[in-house]
Amino acid sequence: MTQADAIKILAVVTATPRWVGALLAAEGLIIPPEWLPWWTVASVVFAAAMAGVEGWSFAYVFAAWRRAQGRAASRLLALGGLSAVVFVAVLAPYIAAQAYGIAISDVLSARAAMYVWSACVAASTITIVASVGYAQKAPRAQVVRTPPATPEPTPALPFACDVCGAAYAKQQSLAAHLRKHKGRQ
Repeated sequence: MTQADAIKILAVVTATPRWVGALLAAEGLIIPPEWLPWWTVASVVFAAAMAGVEGWSFAYVFAAWRRAQGRAASRLLALGGLSAVVFVAVLAPYIAAQAYGIAISDVLSARAAMYVWSACVAASTITIVASVGYAQKAPRAQVVRTPPATPEPTPALPFACDVCGAAYAKQQSLAAHLRKHKGRQ
C-alpha cells in the first residue's frame, strides 16, 4: 500500500461517524440514545485521527506540487487550495465560538451559514481524497541528470626524454629540456 492509498483509506474511515449519522438521518432514524456513551468516544477518536490525516494529506499534496510542473502543478495547487479553504471553513466557526465563549450553533445561527458549514464538513473528506488521488498520479518534473564528465585522454606526446620520461609535443621543447639534464650530469 502506498502512502497516498493509506491517506485516502484513513480519510474515509475517519469520516465514518459523520456518514453513519447522516445516512441514519436520511432514513428517518436517529442515533439510539443507548449508543451515545460509546458513540461520543468513537467520534472523538475518529475526529482526532481525521486531524492527523488532514495534516498528512496537505503535506503529501504540497510535496507533490513542488515536484510537479505545468498543468499538473496548477491543478495540484488548486486542489490543495480548495482543501485548505474547506479545512478553514470547517474550523473557523468552532474557533470563533471558543473565542466568544458561545456555542457553535450561536455562531452558525443563520440558516445559510449552517448549510455552508455542513457542506464543508461533508466536503472535507472528498477534497482530501481527490487532492491526494491527483497528487498520487500527477506527472512529476523530469530531473535531467548529466553523467559526470570524463576527462579526455591526453594525446600521446611524440617526444620523450630518455632520462626522466617527460614528454613534449615539439622537438624544440625536448631539446630545451635535455639541456637541463646536461648541466646536472
